Amino acid sequence: MIDSYTVTPSTYVALATVGVAFLVYGGLGRLLNRLSFSSAMFFLLVGVAASTVGLGTISAEAAGLLLRIYAEVTLAIVLCTESARMDFRALRRDLGTPVRLIAIALPASIVLGGIAAWLMLPGIGWVEAALLAVVLAPTDADLARPVATNPDVPEEVALGIEVESGLNDGICVPLLLTLGALAVGAQSDEAAAPMLLRFLSDELGIGTGVGAAVGFAFIWFANTTKGRFFVVGSWLLVPFVALAISSFALAQSLGGSGFIAAFVSGVVVSFDNQKRRFKLIETSEGLANVVSALTWIAFGVFCIPIVWASATWSMAVLSILFLTAVRMGPVMVALIASGLPASQRAFVGWFGPRGLASIAFLMLLLDEGVITTDGPIFEVTVLTIAASIVLHGISAGPLAAMIGRPSDTGESSIENQKRNTDQ
Repeated sequence: MIDSYTVTPSTYVALATVGVAFLVYGGLGRLLNRLSFSSAMFFLLVGVAASTVGLGTISAEAAGLLLRIYAEVTLAIVLCTESARMDFRALRRDLGTPVRLIAIALPASIVLGGIAAWLMLPGIGWVEAALLAVVLAPTDADLARPVATNPDVPEEVALGIEVESGLNDGICVPLLLTLGALAVGAQSDEAAAPMLLRFLSDELGIGTGVGAAVGFAFIWFANTTKGRFFVVGSWLLVPFVALAISSFALAQSLGGSGFIAAFVSGVVVSFDNQKRRFKLIETSEGLANVVSALTWIAFGVFCIPIVWASATWSMAVLSILFLTAVRMGPVMVALIASGLPASQRAFVGWFGPRGLASIAFLMLLLDEGVITTDGPIFEVTVLTIAASIVLHGISAGPLAAMIGRPSDTGESSIENQKRNTDQ
């Protein structure tokens, strides 16, 4: 794709644009966050602006390749770190909201989204409609973190959003691979059942095996050496990033799913020493944030111009439905018996930002030839992600403050609960 690409002076203009963007955000990031202008919004705008002024330094093919690399690396790190962050043993004591979101709301939203896509997109088949629903089903852990860590958000709501966004993308990968195999099989003469079984055995089997092996090797080394050979200082970002990338890349090279491998390796490591893994996870998130920002810039350069020129009103309406009724309806129903008030259930339903997982899924389908950039799956996905970044970004702070109003003593809901527990 980029063999014929030549470095020119305008290439350095593009590089300078990225550098200046990071410099500006580094100086104004806290101010922008106070104004409900998230980092994803900022860097997406940088990408759109770079594309609009016509720097002309990177071809669409090269930009697409960069987007896939950035998205896959970031998602691998997020899948690994978020699954490793979960304390599955402790989670069993407070399964209510997270389990309802994952076991009830997630599959219901996929079914509802598939039906909506099939009804609103002329000529789309049921497999393609289901694929679109799965691509847009997972919520983004990185975009959800500002709400999940907001001290004004009630603890059960924050836990539900954090666990759901951390696990649902990994859960959606097998379904995405299954539907992708069915879509490819429909275009060939090979019998669907044997092809599907062989495909899934490779993707899931190899991905799971590699993830488990790398995760257990990580724990074995950490426990054997008691972590005394781990790097220190700024190099602390290396172990967990290496765990995510090595499990992802090794599985991909062997014909398996790197996303499954990264997710499984994180699950295995979640049973390791909590203090050690949390320190490594928190340090690795700095690199993930940088790569995430590059992903949003590439998304703005590559995807937005394509969709801007060809999207229809029906696609725009469908993208809004995916952010509202398709998700909020199943979540509201799933949480009826949770004990949460209606306002908090509505907040959980609304705050399901779409981001890196959907981009990585989209680029995977493009690379495998399952979809094209001029097809409805690509266009609706891009519209939904762009709308999510803007709408969830500007509404996160105000809505979090609204549902978690401080008590008369000025304490947030979590602080109040902690004070009562201490007493």
